Amino acid sequence: MRYGRVLLAVLVVFFCCALEGRGRKKKHPIWNLEKCIQVSLSELSLSNPKIYEYEGKKLAVWARFKGSDGTTLEVEGSGVIPFLLKSPSARRAALQKDLKNLLIFGKIDLSQGLRFLVYHLERAPSFWEIFRERFESLDKKKEDASSDEWLRLAQWALEKGEEDKDKRLIKGAFFCYFKAIEIMESFLDPNNPSQVDEYVKLIQLSKKVNSIFHAKGYPDLQIPRDKIFKLVQVVLKYQPARLDIRNVLFELHYYPYKGRYRPYEEFKHMEGFRKYKGPIKKYNGKWVDPVMYRLLKAAENRLEVFTTLRLPPERYEKALQNRSLLQGMSRQEIVSVAGFPRLVFRLTIKKFDREAGIEMPTSYEIWVYGEKKDEYLCLESGTLFYFPPTFAPHPKR
Repeated sequence: MRYGRVLLAVLVVFFCCALEGRGRKKKHPIWNLEKCIQVSLSELSLSNPKIYEYEGKKLAVWARFKGSDGTTLEVEGSGVIPFLLKSPSARRAALQKDLKNLLIFGKIDLSQGLRFLVYHLERAPSFWEIFRERFESLDKKKEDASSDEWLRLAQWALEKGEEDKDKRLIKGAFFCYFKAIEIMESFLDPNNPSQVDEYVKLIQLSKKVNSIFHAKGYPDLQIPRDKIFKLVQVVLKYQPARLDIRNVLFELHYYPYKGRYRPYEEFKHMEGFRKYKGPIKKYNGKWVDPVMYRLLKAAENRLEVFTTLRLPPERYEKALQNRSLLQGMSRQEIVSVAGFPRLVFRLTIKKFDREAGIEMPTSYEIWVYGEKKDEYLCLESGTLFYFPPTFAPHPKR
């Protein structure tokens, strides 16, 4: 629940910022009718207008409105007529497409053929503004708001968010789903075996939500897997043989290890692996053996270095006599001083040579001599480039 609460807190902060200023009614501009032209099909002089038919009569309409904010708005019949003909008695409605969220105030007069009167147009609230109003209403209800109400708002926000390509609505939809799941869980008792089916439904809903948002390109909007894991634990407590629920654990990357199911990261960590994070892209974000991890960290310092490590020959002659290591030693010289390694790990990394302007595949090796952390050597292209300062060749090697 800890991660779930953290996510909920983050979302609450987001919405507190996003909904800042709610409760203050926004004054939208109003456009009053300035000029209206009605023409029959035979008198048509407009440039490619859409023609509509009502009771056998074909008509096109064009109108100009002057706004309270000084702007003008020209409207072709394609936006006004279909709405008015569809619902002649309506005094107010929102058009979402042709007129871009305009409210039309007016009436139809059929006493003299087909005639419409528009009093004025007013900008309608956007989907985001509608969502904020509905969200505020549910938020004020607190515990009295049902999970069904949050689910309905989530589905509406998801649909309208996609329609308007509004990321705020998409994130709002996820928050509503999360709230609904929280409410549903609050009514369940993990010690009541008769509620197992309700827990299963909650698991399925959580998976569905995660699948929806992942498919829509929002992998960060996910019901925390530790939250789903706890729901799964309740079901398996009473129905341990349910394979469908066990499969959920593998989907969440939980695996049986030392007596209980553990997250993949915990399992790898307990096995001694380390997650590499660094500039070597091929391995970035991957779990690697601790020995390989040492080699990767050592190789980081050589990614943009192409100079040779070889020192004057007399330096190596003296080092061989004293059985001491020097950077730039070859494999044969290393064996002469330290003996053969117990284990060898190899990898190839592409280094970008700025002078040549090309990527150069470079081989790296780590020679492991013992169990201690400092008993290893690192080679680049067969040449020694790093060894711990405390490394000491064994006298019997």
